[in-house]
Amino acid sequence: MRFAYYDRLSPSRQSIYRDSDAIEVLELPVGAIVAAPVGAIATVCFAQTASTRGAVVRLCSMTGCRLSRAAGPGARARAASVG
Repeated sequence: MRFAYYDRLSPSRQSIYRDSDAIEVLELPVGAIVAAPVGAIATVCFAQTASTRGAVVRLCSMTGCRLSRAAGPGARARAASVG
């Protein structure tokens, strides 16, 4: 599903978007304990309160840190800001 901002992306960003949209399964590193923060992200997003954005940012950061620790040294990831 493409969101409204897709048309405003550069062609290279649109390509990245399509590639990431095609990912059906993301294998988590062994030992990645992310169920709690991921579940909390869903809960906070449904709440839609004034503090939603800050809470989602903190929970996403927590999730990223846990994934990074589980993946170990040498793991690489890149996130693109949307908005």
